[in-house]
Amino acid sequence: MVSDLYRKHRLIEVFLVHHLDYTSNQIHDEAEVLEHTVSDLFVERLETMLGFPKICPHGGTIPAKGELLVEVNNLPLSDIKTAGTYLLTRVHDSFELLQYLEKHAIHIGEQLQVKQFDGFSNTFTLIHNHEELQVSLEIAKQLYVEKMN
Repeated sequence: MVSDLYRKHRLIEVFLVHHLDYTSNQIHDEAEVLEHTVSDLFVERLETMLGFPKICPHGGTIPAKGELLVEVNNLPLSDIKTAGTYLLTRVHDSFELLQYLEKHAIHIGEQLQVKQFDGFSNTFTLIHNHEELQVSLEIAKQLYVEKMN
């Protein structure tokens, strides 16, 4: 089942970040290798040791054993057309995207202010840490947010 592979991959990512001090842009490749080499017993014990985490370091849902993967954080920034303050809840597990976010010091759990969306250029103007940033529609499709009150 595909969700079992996601579960295994994401549990390994949690372990790498919280116990081996990997950075968010280092964990994907390592988890990719390990997910194909560890046993189901190892994954069950890893999950127990980690305290049954529900979210991976990139904000993705970790399904319970035998459950389908249903992403909890599923509102892409690209669907936002109104200005406001949003919480960054998940990002796609892409090395290039993670490098881009790291370059701009943007992390899961931080607030992003959407200043405007330009429909002609398909760009979002964001404010993060008092700095303005233009984000393309392609990047916005890979960032998931939650509206803040």
